[in-house]
Amino acid sequence: PTHKIDQPLETAKYVLSWIRGAKTEHQLDIDYVGQWNEKDAGEEYDHILRDVIGSSEFGNTTTVLGRIRHYSGTTDIPDKNGCRQYQWNISDGSRWVDEEGSIFDGRSARCLARCLNRQYISQCYNAIFQWHLISSFYDYFLWPRCGVMVANRPWSNEYEITSPLWALAHTTQFNPIGWRYAAHNQGVHMLEHGGSMVTRISEDLNDFSIVLEKMQSESSSCARGSNPESKSSPETVVIVLEGSFLRAVESKKQLYVWRSDLTSGNEIGENPDDSNLFLRSGVLEVHSANGKSYVSLDLYPNQLVTITTLETGSKGDGRVKSRSKRTPFPIPFSQTFDDEVIGQAPKYWYDRFGAFEIQYNPYSGKRNAQDKVLRQVVPQWPLCWNDCSLGPTTYFGPMEFLSSMNIRISIEILLENHATFQFGPYGVDVDEKALIINTKTGKSTCAEIVNHVSFSLNEWHTLSFEMRTDSQSIYVNKKPVGKFQLAKANPWALKFRMSQYVFMAFNNLRIEELNQESSSSKFNYKVMEKL
Repeated sequence: PTHKIDQPLETAKYVLSWIRGAKTEHQLDIDYVGQWNEKDAGEEYDHILRDVIGSSEFGNTTTVLGRIRHYSGTTDIPDKNGCRQYQWNISDGSRWVDEEGSIFDGRSARCLARCLNRQYISQCYNAIFQWHLISSFYDYFLWPRCGVMVANRPWSNEYEITSPLWALAHTTQFNPIGWRYAAHNQGVHMLEHGGSMVTRISEDLNDFSIVLEKMQSESSSCARGSNPESKSSPETVVIVLEGSFLRAVESKKQLYVWRSDLTSGNEIGENPDDSNLFLRSGVLEVHSANGKSYVSLDLYPNQLVTITTLETGSKGDGRVKSRSKRTPFPIPFSQTFDDEVIGQAPKYWYDRFGAFEIQYNPYSGKRNAQDKVLRQVVPQWPLCWNDCSLGPTTYFGPMEFLSSMNIRISIEILLENHATFQFGPYGVDVDEKALIINTKTGKSTCAEIVNHVSFSLNEWHTLSFEMRTDSQSIYVNKKPVGKFQLAKANPWALKFRMSQYVFMAFNNLRIEELNQESSSSKFNYKVMEKL
Protein backbone atom coordinates (compact mmCIF):
# COMPACT_ATOMS: atom_id res chain seq x y z
CA PRO A 1 0.00 0.00 0.00
CA THR A 2 0.99 3.62 -0.53
CA HIS A 3 1.79 5.66 2.59
CA LYS A 4 1.60 9.40 2.06
CA ILE A 5 4.56 11.50 3.16
CA ASP A 6 3.04 14.54 4.84
CA GLN A 7 5.77 17.02 3.89
CA PRO A 8 7.27 15.71 0.63
CA LEU A 9 9.27 18.85 -0.25
CA GLU A 10 10.75 19.20 3.23
CA THR A 11 11.55 15.49 3.28
CA ALA A 12 13.28 15.71 -0.12
CA LYS A 13 15.30 18.73 1.05
CA TYR A 14 16.32 16.78 4.14
CA VAL A 15 17.53 13.90 1.96
CA LEU A 16 19.55 16.36 -0.13
CA SER A 17 21.09 17.82 3.03
CA TRP A 18 22.00 14.31 4.14
CA ILE A 19 23.74 13.62 0.81
CA ARG A 20 25.65 16.91 1.13
CA GLY A 21 26.63 16.08 4.68
CA ALA A 22 27.91 12.67 3.64
CA LYS A 23 30.09 14.34 1.00
CA THR A 24 31.38 17.35 2.95
CA GLU A 25 31.77 15.79 6.39
CA HIS A 26 32.72 12.21 5.54
CA GLN A 27 33.89 12.35 1.89
CA LEU A 28 31.27 9.79 0.88
CA ASP A 29 29.74 9.72 -2.59
CA ILE A 30 26.13 8.54 -2.47
CA ASP A 31 25.46 6.70 -5.73
CA TYR A 32 21.86 5.76 -4.99
CA VAL A 33 19.13 7.06 -2.71
CA GLY A 34 15.85 5.29 -2.03
CA GLN A 35 12.47 6.61 -0.90
CA TRP A 36 10.87 4.71 1.96
CA ASN A 37 11.96 1.43 3.49
CA GLU A 38 9.38 -1.33 2.99
CA LYS A 39 6.71 1.15 1.86
CA ASP A 40 5.62 2.99 -1.27
CA ALA A 41 6.23 6.70 -0.83
CA GLY A 42 3.70 7.76 -3.47
CA GLU A 43 4.02 9.52 -6.82
CA GLU A 44 4.14 13.05 -5.40
CA TYR A 45 7.19 12.38 -3.28
CA ASP A 46 8.81 10.38 -6.08
CA HIS A 47 8.56 13.35 -8.48
CA ILE A 48 9.64 15.93 -5.90
CA LEU A 49 12.65 13.90 -4.75
CA ARG A 50 13.82 13.40 -8.34
CA ASP A 51 13.44 17.14 -9.04
CA VAL A 52 15.29 18.19 -5.87
CA ILE A 53 18.21 15.81 -6.42
CA GLY A 54 18.27 16.31 -10.17
CA SER A 55 18.56 20.11 -9.90
CA SER A 56 21.31 19.91 -7.28
CA GLU A 57 25.05 19.46 -7.70
CA PHE A 58 24.41 15.70 -7.32
CA GLY A 59 22.09 15.49 -10.32
CA ASN A 60 24.63 13.58 -12.40
CA THR A 61 26.09 11.45 -9.64
CA THR A 62 23.22 10.30 -7.39
CA THR A 63 20.47 8.10 -8.82
CA VAL A 64 17.02 8.26 -7.22
CA LEU A 65 15.61 4.76 -7.04
CA GLY A 66 11.97 3.83 -7.38
CA ARG A 67 10.22 1.31 -5.18
CA ILE A 68 12.42 -1.78 -4.99
CA ARG A 69 10.78 -5.18 -4.61
CA HIS A 70 10.70 -6.38 -1.01
CA TYR A 71 11.08 -10.12 -0.32
CA SER A 72 10.04 -11.16 -3.78
CA GLY A 73 10.23 -14.90 -3.16
CA THR A 74 10.69 -17.23 -6.14
CA THR A 75 8.80 -19.27 -8.68
CA ASP A 76 9.87 -22.33 -10.63
CA ILE A 77 8.82 -20.94 -14.02
CA PRO A 78 11.63 -19.32 -16.06
CA ASP A 79 11.01 -15.82 -17.38
CA LYS A 80 9.27 -16.19 -20.73
CA ASN A 81 11.59 -13.68 -22.42
CA GLY A 82 14.75 -15.13 -20.93
CA CYS A 83 15.36 -11.70 -19.30
CA ARG A 84 16.37 -10.32 -22.71
CA GLN A 85 13.97 -7.40 -22.19
CA TYR A 86 16.43 -5.88 -19.67
CA GLN A 87 19.92 -4.50 -20.15
CA TRP A 88 22.40 -6.89 -18.61
CA ASN A 89 23.91 -4.14 -16.45
CA ILE A 90 20.69 -2.30 -15.57
CA SER A 91 21.35 -0.16 -12.50
CA ASP A 92 18.14 1.77 -11.79
CA GLY A 93 17.14 -0.64 -9.03
CA SER A 94 14.19 -2.09 -10.91
CA ARG A 95 15.84 -5.53 -11.00
CA TRP A 96 17.02 -5.47 -7.40
CA VAL A 97 15.48 -7.11 -4.35
CA ASP A 98 15.75 -4.61 -1.51
CA GLU A 99 15.75 -7.23 1.21
CA GLU A 100 16.24 -10.95 1.58
CA GLY A 101 16.85 -12.11 5.08
CA SER A 102 18.04 -15.02 7.10
CA ILE A 103 17.97 -16.41 10.58
CA PHE A 104 20.95 -18.24 12.01
CA ASP A 105 19.91 -21.66 10.75
CA GLY A 106 19.80 -24.20 7.95
CA ARG A 107 16.29 -23.34 6.78
CA SER A 108 17.48 -19.80 6.03
CA ALA A 109 20.58 -21.12 4.26
CA ARG A 110 18.37 -23.22 2.01
CA CYS A 111 16.07 -20.24 1.42
CA LEU A 112 19.01 -18.08 0.30
CA ALA A 113 20.43 -20.83 -1.92
CA ARG A 114 17.08 -21.09 -3.69
CA CYS A 115 16.48 -17.33 -3.96
CA LEU A 116 19.91 -16.40 -5.28
CA ASN A 117 19.43 -18.66 -8.28
CA ARG A 118 15.70 -18.71 -8.95
CA GLN A 119 14.99 -15.00 -8.48
CA TYR A 120 17.06 -14.42 -11.61
CA ILE A 121 15.71 -17.40 -13.53
CA SER A 122 12.05 -16.59 -12.91
CA GLN A 123 11.98 -12.82 -12.31
CA CYS A 124 15.24 -11.46 -13.73
CA TYR A 125 16.45 -10.00 -10.44
CA ASN A 126 20.20 -9.48 -10.63
CA ALA A 127 20.95 -8.13 -7.13
CA ILE A 128 19.83 -9.00 -3.62
CA PHE A 129 20.40 -6.98 -0.47
CA GLN A 130 20.97 -9.35 2.42
CA TRP A 131 19.38 -8.23 5.69
CA HIS A 132 21.65 -8.19 7.44
CA LEU A 133 25.33 -9.06 7.30
CA ILE A 134 26.47 -9.04 10.92
CA SER A 135 24.16 -9.25 13.94
CA SER A 136 25.92 -7.03 16.44
CA PHE A 137 22.91 -6.17 18.60
CA TYR A 138 21.91 -8.09 21.69
CA ASP A 139 19.69 -11.16 21.55
CA TYR A 140 16.83 -9.48 23.43
CA PHE A 141 15.91 -7.18 20.53
CA LEU A 142 13.56 -8.00 17.66
CA TRP A 143 14.94 -10.27 14.92
CA PRO A 144 17.98 -11.45 16.91
CA ARG A 145 20.81 -13.33 15.24
CA CYS A 146 19.51 -12.66 11.72
CA GLY A 147 22.90 -11.82 10.22
CA VAL A 148 25.01 -14.26 8.31
CA MET A 149 27.48 -13.69 11.12
CA VAL A 150 26.76 -13.03 14.79
CA ALA A 151 29.14 -10.84 16.79
CA ASN A 152 27.26 -9.34 19.71
CA ARG A 153 29.66 -10.14 22.56
CA PRO A 154 32.50 -7.67 21.92
CA TRP A 155 34.12 -8.11 25.33
CA SER A 156 34.93 -11.71 24.39
CA ASN A 157 36.19 -11.37 20.77
CA GLU A 158 33.81 -14.23 19.99
CA TYR A 159 31.81 -14.53 16.80
CA GLU A 160 29.65 -17.13 15.13
CA ILE A 161 29.48 -18.13 11.49
CA THR A 162 26.34 -19.99 10.56
CA SER A 163 25.20 -21.80 7.44
CA PRO A 164 23.53 -18.84 5.62
CA LEU A 165 26.96 -17.28 5.11
CA TRP A 166 28.23 -20.35 3.26
CA ALA A 167 25.06 -20.47 1.17
CA LEU A 168 25.88 -16.95 -0.02
CA ALA A 169 29.58 -17.76 -0.47
CA HIS A 170 28.80 -20.25 -3.23
CA THR A 171 27.83 -17.24 -5.34
CA THR A 172 29.73 -14.27 -3.90
CA GLN A 173 33.20 -15.82 -3.81
CA PHE A 174 33.05 -16.76 -7.50
CA ASN A 175 31.19 -13.84 -9.04
CA PRO A 176 33.50 -10.78 -9.31
CA ILE A 177 32.13 -7.33 -10.10
CA GLY A 178 31.53 -6.96 -13.85
CA TRP A 179 30.58 -10.56 -14.54
CA ARG A 180 27.29 -11.15 -16.37
CA TYR A 181 24.67 -13.89 -16.54
CA ALA A 182 24.66 -16.50 -19.25
CA ALA A 183 21.53 -16.71 -21.40
CA HIS A 184 18.48 -18.70 -20.39
CA ASN A 185 18.77 -22.27 -21.70
CA GLN A 186 22.49 -21.71 -22.28
CA GLY A 187 23.69 -21.99 -18.70
CA VAL A 188 20.59 -20.75 -16.87
CA HIS A 189 18.01 -23.51 -16.27
CA MET A 190 15.54 -25.14 -13.95
CA LEU A 191 16.74 -28.70 -13.43
CA GLU A 192 14.64 -31.62 -14.63
CA HIS A 193 14.20 -33.18 -11.19
CA GLY A 194 13.92 -30.01 -9.14
CA GLY A 195 16.44 -27.31 -8.37
CA SER A 196 18.20 -24.83 -10.60
CA MET A 197 21.42 -23.87 -12.34
CA VAL A 198 22.80 -20.35 -12.93
CA THR A 199 25.98 -19.48 -14.83
CA ARG A 200 27.91 -16.21 -14.71
CA ILE A 201 30.69 -15.22 -17.11
CA SER A 202 33.67 -12.87 -16.88
CA GLU A 203 33.84 -9.80 -19.13
CA ASP A 204 36.72 -11.28 -21.17
CA LEU A 205 34.94 -14.69 -21.43
CA ASN A 206 38.00 -16.39 -19.95
CA ASP A 207 36.28 -17.54 -16.74
CA PHE A 208 32.88 -18.69 -15.56
CA SER A 209 31.15 -20.04 -12.48
CA ILE A 210 28.07 -22.28 -12.27
CA VAL A 211 25.92 -22.55 -9.14
CA LEU A 212 23.55 -25.51 -8.85
CA GLU A 213 21.04 -25.96 -6.01
CA LYS A 214 18.63 -28.75 -5.12
CA MET A 215 16.38 -27.08 -2.54
CA GLN A 216 12.78 -28.10 -1.94
CA SER A 217 10.11 -25.85 -0.50
CA GLU A 218 9.22 -27.96 2.51
CA SER A 219 12.68 -27.34 4.00
CA SER A 220 13.67 -23.99 2.46
CA SER A 221 10.69 -21.75 3.23
CA CYS A 222 11.75 -18.14 3.70
CA ALA A 223 10.49 -15.95 6.53
CA ARG A 224 8.74 -13.79 3.92
CA GLY A 225 7.97 -13.90 0.21
CA SER A 226 6.49 -16.68 -1.87
CA ASN A 227 7.65 -20.24 -1.36
CA PRO A 228 6.68 -22.46 -4.30
CA GLU A 229 5.59 -26.03 -3.79
CA SER A 230 8.56 -27.71 -5.38
CA LYS A 231 10.24 -31.05 -4.84
CA SER A 232 13.69 -32.24 -5.78
CA SER A 233 15.11 -35.70 -6.25
CA PRO A 234 18.58 -37.06 -7.04
CA GLU A 235 19.80 -36.66 -10.59
CA THR A 236 22.95 -36.68 -12.64
CA VAL A 237 23.49 -33.30 -14.28
CA VAL A 238 25.34 -33.28 -17.58
CA ILE A 239 26.73 -29.92 -18.76
CA VAL A 240 27.86 -29.65 -22.38
CA LEU A 241 30.71 -27.18 -22.87
CA GLU A 242 30.85 -25.21 -26.11
CA GLY A 243 32.30 -21.96 -27.43
CA SER A 244 33.83 -19.68 -24.80
CA PHE A 245 32.95 -22.13 -22.04
CA LEU A 246 35.04 -24.87 -23.62
CA ARG A 247 37.87 -22.46 -24.42
CA ALA A 248 37.92 -21.26 -20.82
CA VAL A 249 38.21 -24.83 -19.52
CA GLU A 250 40.90 -25.72 -22.05
CA SER A 251 42.97 -22.65 -21.11
CA LYS A 252 42.53 -23.10 -17.36
CA LYS A 253 42.95 -26.88 -17.47
CA GLN A 254 40.78 -27.34 -14.35
CA LEU A 255 37.16 -27.01 -13.21
CA TYR A 256 37.05 -26.68 -9.43
CA VAL A 257 34.11 -27.92 -7.36
CA TRP A 258 32.79 -26.55 -4.04
CA ARG A 259 29.99 -28.40 -2.25
CA SER A 260 27.65 -27.88 0.68
CA ASP A 261 25.15 -30.30 2.13
CA LEU A 262 22.57 -27.99 3.73
CA THR A 263 20.54 -30.81 5.26
CA SER A 264 19.29 -30.07 8.78
CA GLY A 265 16.06 -29.83 10.71
CA ASN A 266 13.71 -26.89 10.21
CA GLU A 267 13.71 -25.62 13.79
CA ILE A 268 14.96 -22.10 14.50
CA GLY A 269 18.69 -22.15 15.15
CA GLU A 270 19.24 -25.68 13.84
CA ASN A 271 22.18 -25.72 11.45
CA PRO A 272 23.84 -28.27 9.17
CA ASP A 273 27.11 -29.63 10.46
CA ASP A 274 29.84 -27.14 9.65
CA SER A 275 32.03 -29.97 8.33
CA ASN A 276 29.54 -30.35 5.45
CA LEU A 277 29.58 -26.69 4.39
CA PHE A 278 31.52 -24.97 1.61
CA LEU A 279 34.00 -27.76 0.97
CA ARG A 280 36.46 -27.76 -1.90
CA SER A 281 35.87 -31.20 -3.34
CA GLY A 282 38.32 -31.70 -6.16
CA VAL A 283 38.01 -31.03 -9.86
CA LEU A 284 35.65 -32.17 -12.59
CA GLU A 285 37.03 -34.20 -15.44
CA VAL A 286 36.01 -33.09 -18.92
CA HIS A 287 34.75 -35.96 -21.05
CA SER A 288 34.33 -36.19 -24.84
CA ALA A 289 31.74 -38.20 -26.76
CA ASN A 290 30.25 -37.81 -30.22
CA GLY A 291 32.24 -34.65 -30.82
CA LYS A 292 30.93 -33.00 -27.62
CA SER A 293 32.83 -32.05 -24.48
CA TYR A 294 30.93 -32.30 -21.20
CA VAL A 295 31.16 -32.67 -17.44
CA SER A 296 28.73 -34.51 -15.19
CA LEU A 297 28.05 -34.66 -11.49
CA ASP A 298 25.51 -36.22 -9.16
CA LEU A 299 23.24 -33.90 -7.19
CA TYR A 300 21.04 -34.72 -4.21
CA PRO A 301 18.29 -32.79 -2.37
CA ASN A 302 19.57 -29.91 -0.19
CA GLN A 303 22.92 -29.84 -1.96
CA LEU A 304 24.50 -26.61 -3.18
CA VAL A 305 27.40 -26.84 -5.63
CA THR A 306 29.65 -24.34 -7.38
CA ILE A 307 31.69 -25.28 -10.46
CA THR A 308 34.26 -22.66 -11.43
CA THR A 309 37.39 -21.98 -13.41
CA LEU A 310 38.59 -19.69 -10.61
CA GLU A 311 41.27 -21.00 -8.29
CA THR A 312 40.15 -18.64 -5.55
CA GLY A 313 37.71 -19.48 -2.79
CA SER A 314 38.37 -19.89 0.89
CA LYS A 315 36.59 -20.93 4.02
CA GLY A 316 39.27 -19.75 6.40
CA ASP A 317 39.20 -21.70 9.61
CA GLY A 318 35.40 -21.61 9.64
CA ARG A 319 35.38 -21.34 13.42
CA VAL A 320 32.01 -21.31 15.14
CA LYS A 321 32.14 -20.46 18.80
CA SER A 322 29.94 -22.78 20.83
CA ARG A 323 27.10 -20.86 22.47
CA SER A 324 27.43 -23.11 25.51
CA LYS A 325 30.98 -21.87 26.10
CA ARG A 326 30.42 -18.14 25.78
CA THR A 327 32.56 -15.79 27.81
CA PRO A 328 30.40 -14.05 30.44
CA PHE A 329 30.33 -10.29 30.76
CA PRO A 330 33.36 -9.22 32.84
CA ILE A 331 32.69 -8.21 36.44
CA PRO A 332 34.05 -6.03 37.96
CA PHE A 333 33.61 -3.52 35.14
CA SER A 334 34.12 0.23 34.89
CA GLN A 335 33.51 2.68 32.05
CA THR A 336 34.58 6.33 32.25
CA PHE A 337 34.18 6.92 28.47
CA ASP A 338 37.49 8.84 28.52
CA ASP A 339 39.26 6.32 26.28
CA GLU A 340 36.47 6.17 23.67
CA VAL A 341 36.09 7.96 20.33
CA ILE A 342 34.33 11.31 20.07
CA GLY A 343 31.10 11.13 18.04
CA GLN A 344 30.91 7.34 18.24
CA ALA A 345 28.64 5.00 20.16
CA PRO A 346 30.14 3.69 23.41
CA LYS A 347 31.18 0.14 24.09
CA TYR A 348 28.44 -2.29 25.06
CA TRP A 349 25.54 0.21 24.80
CA TYR A 350 22.81 -0.01 22.17
CA ASP A 351 20.41 2.82 21.25
CA ARG A 352 16.78 2.18 20.36
CA PHE A 353 15.64 5.81 20.12
CA GLY A 354 17.61 9.03 20.26
CA ALA A 355 21.37 9.18 19.81
CA PHE A 356 23.73 8.50 22.68
CA GLU A 357 27.34 9.22 21.69
CA ILE A 358 30.72 10.02 23.17
CA GLN A 359 31.36 13.75 23.60
CA TYR A 360 33.81 15.97 25.38
CA ASN A 361 32.39 16.81 28.78
CA PRO A 362 30.46 20.07 28.12
CA TYR A 363 29.86 20.63 31.82
CA SER A 364 33.45 21.00 33.03
CA GLY A 365 33.96 24.50 31.59
CA LYS A 366 36.86 23.54 29.33
CA ARG A 367 37.61 20.96 26.68
CA ASN A 368 39.77 18.17 28.02
CA ALA A 369 40.67 15.29 25.74
CA GLN A 370 40.71 13.00 28.77
CA ASP A 371 37.31 14.09 30.07
CA LYS A 372 34.47 12.58 28.06
CA VAL A 373 30.86 11.61 28.72
CA LEU A 374 28.11 9.61 27.07
CA ARG A 375 25.55 12.20 25.94
CA GLN A 376 22.09 12.08 24.36
CA VAL A 377 22.33 14.65 21.56
CA VAL A 378 18.95 14.72 19.77
CA PRO A 379 17.11 17.81 21.08
CA GLN A 380 13.69 17.36 19.45
CA TRP A 381 11.17 14.65 18.71
CA PRO A 382 12.02 13.05 15.34
CA LEU A 383 9.79 12.26 12.38
CA CYS A 384 9.93 8.48 12.51
CA TRP A 385 9.72 5.83 9.83
CA ASN A 386 7.74 3.56 12.14
CA ASP A 387 6.89 3.71 15.86
CA CYS A 388 7.63 7.17 17.25
CA SER A 389 5.84 6.96 20.59
CA LEU A 390 8.89 6.51 22.80
CA GLY A 391 11.55 8.92 23.96
CA PRO A 392 15.34 8.42 23.86
CA THR A 393 16.14 4.85 24.90
CA THR A 394 19.41 2.99 25.29
CA TYR A 395 20.40 -0.40 26.69
CA PHE A 396 23.56 -1.73 28.29
CA GLY A 397 24.96 -5.25 28.30
CA PRO A 398 23.61 -8.71 27.54
CA MET A 399 20.51 -10.04 29.28
CA GLU A 400 22.65 -12.21 31.52
CA PHE A 401 22.83 -10.32 34.81
CA LEU A 402 21.20 -12.12 37.74
CA SER A 403 20.24 -10.94 41.20
CA SER A 404 22.12 -13.92 42.61
CA MET A 405 25.36 -12.36 41.36
CA ASN A 406 25.32 -9.94 44.34
CA ILE A 407 26.48 -6.88 42.44
CA ARG A 408 26.26 -3.11 42.73
CA ILE A 409 25.72 -1.03 39.60
CA SER A 410 26.32 2.70 39.85
CA ILE A 411 26.38 5.49 37.29
CA GLU A 412 26.44 9.28 37.26
CA ILE A 413 23.65 11.07 35.39
CA LEU A 414 22.96 14.70 34.46
CA LEU A 415 19.90 16.20 32.76
CA GLU A 416 19.92 19.66 31.18
CA ASN A 417 16.13 19.95 30.96
CA HIS A 418 13.25 18.46 32.89
CA ALA A 419 11.95 15.05 31.90
CA THR A 420 10.71 11.83 33.42
CA PHE A 421 13.24 9.05 33.05
CA GLN A 422 13.32 5.33 33.76
CA PHE A 423 16.50 3.45 34.57
CA GLY A 424 17.13 -0.03 35.89
CA PRO A 425 16.94 -3.73 35.13
CA TYR A 426 15.25 -4.81 31.90
CA GLY A 427 14.01 -8.30 31.13
CA VAL A 428 11.06 -10.66 31.32
CA ASP A 429 8.90 -9.71 34.35
CA VAL A 430 11.67 -7.30 35.37
CA ASP A 431 11.07 -4.03 33.50
CA GLU A 432 8.44 -2.73 35.93
CA LYS A 433 11.00 -2.84 38.76
CA ALA A 434 13.08 0.02 37.34
CA LEU A 435 13.38 3.41 38.99
CA ILE A 436 11.23 6.23 37.53
CA ILE A 437 12.02 9.85 38.41
CA ASN A 438 10.23 13.04 37.39
CA THR A 439 12.97 15.65 37.65
CA LYS A 440 10.50 18.56 37.80
CA THR A 441 8.44 17.28 40.74
CA GLY A 442 11.10 15.10 42.36
CA LYS A 443 8.67 12.18 42.48
CA SER A 444 10.34 8.78 42.27
CA THR A 445 8.60 5.47 41.78
CA CYS A 446 10.00 1.98 42.16
CA ALA A 447 7.92 -1.19 42.28
CA GLU A 448 4.77 0.85 43.12
CA ILE A 449 6.55 2.61 45.99
CA VAL A 450 6.54 6.40 45.82
CA ASN A 451 9.24 8.59 47.29
CA HIS A 452 10.67 12.07 46.80
CA VAL A 453 14.20 12.87 45.66
CA SER A 454 16.08 16.08 45.02
CA PHE A 455 17.15 15.96 41.38
CA SER A 456 18.37 19.36 40.24
CA LEU A 457 19.23 20.06 36.62
CA ASN A 458 22.79 20.52 35.30
CA GLU A 459 24.27 18.69 38.27
CA TRP A 460 25.65 15.18 38.49
CA HIS A 461 23.64 12.63 40.46
CA THR A 462 24.62 9.07 41.29
CA LEU A 463 22.18 6.20 40.75
CA SER A 464 23.00 2.89 42.41
CA PHE A 465 21.42 -0.54 42.27
CA GLU A 466 22.35 -3.20 44.80
CA MET A 467 21.24 -6.53 43.45
CA ARG A 468 21.38 -9.26 46.09
CA THR A 469 20.00 -12.76 46.14
CA ASP A 470 17.38 -11.92 48.76
CA SER A 471 16.50 -8.31 47.83
CA GLN A 472 17.28 -5.46 45.46
CA SER A 473 17.64 -1.82 46.45
CA ILE A 474 17.92 1.48 44.56
CA TYR A 475 19.70 4.63 45.72
CA VAL A 476 19.92 8.22 44.47
CA ASN A 477 22.99 10.07 45.72
CA LYS A 478 23.43 7.27 48.29
CA LYS A 479 19.93 7.78 49.68
CA PRO A 480 17.52 4.81 49.44
CA VAL A 481 14.49 5.35 47.22
CA GLY A 482 13.15 1.88 46.50
CA LYS A 483 13.32 -1.79 47.26
CA PHE A 484 11.94 -4.70 45.26
CA GLN A 485 12.25 -8.42 44.68
CA LEU A 486 13.27 -10.11 41.42
CA ALA A 487 12.91 -13.78 40.66
CA LYS A 488 16.33 -15.34 41.06
CA ALA A 489 16.20 -17.06 37.67
CA ASN A 490 15.16 -13.99 35.64
CA PRO A 491 18.12 -12.55 33.71
CA TRP A 492 18.22 -8.86 32.92
CA ALA A 493 20.15 -6.11 31.20
CA LEU A 494 20.11 -2.35 31.88
CA LYS A 495 17.72 0.07 30.20
CA PHE A 496 17.40 3.86 30.23
CA ARG A 497 14.48 5.81 28.73
CA MET A 498 13.36 9.45 28.86
CA SER A 499 9.93 10.92 28.22
CA GLN A 500 11.33 13.87 26.25
CA TYR A 501 14.12 14.55 23.76
CA VAL A 502 16.42 16.60 25.98
CA PHE A 503 20.16 16.73 26.42
CA MET A 504 21.50 14.48 29.18
CA ALA A 505 24.72 12.64 29.96
CA PHE A 506 26.15 9.59 31.72
CA ASN A 507 29.56 9.21 33.34
CA ASN A 508 31.47 6.70 35.43
CA LEU A 509 29.58 3.44 35.13
CA ARG A 510 30.74 0.82 37.64
CA ILE A 511 29.68 -2.78 38.19
CA GLU A 512 31.25 -4.48 41.19
CA GLU A 513 30.69 -7.47 43.42
CA LEU A 514 29.08 -6.93 46.81
CA ASN A 515 30.17 -8.59 49.98
CA GLN A 516 27.62 -9.43 52.63
CA GLU A 517 28.32 -6.36 54.72
CA SER A 518 28.67 -3.64 52.06
CA SER A 519 25.74 -1.33 51.43
CA SER A 520 25.29 2.24 50.20
CA SER A 521 23.00 3.06 53.11
CA LYS A 522 20.60 1.39 55.47
CA PHE A 523 16.98 1.26 54.40
CA ASN A 524 15.57 3.16 57.38
CA TYR A 525 13.55 5.96 55.81
CA LYS A 526 10.06 6.43 57.16
CA VAL A 527 8.02 7.97 54.38
CA MET A 528 7.16 5.37 51.75
CA GLU A 529 3.66 4.81 50.55
CA LYS A 530 2.05 2.40 48.14
CA LEU A 531 0.52 3.87 45.00
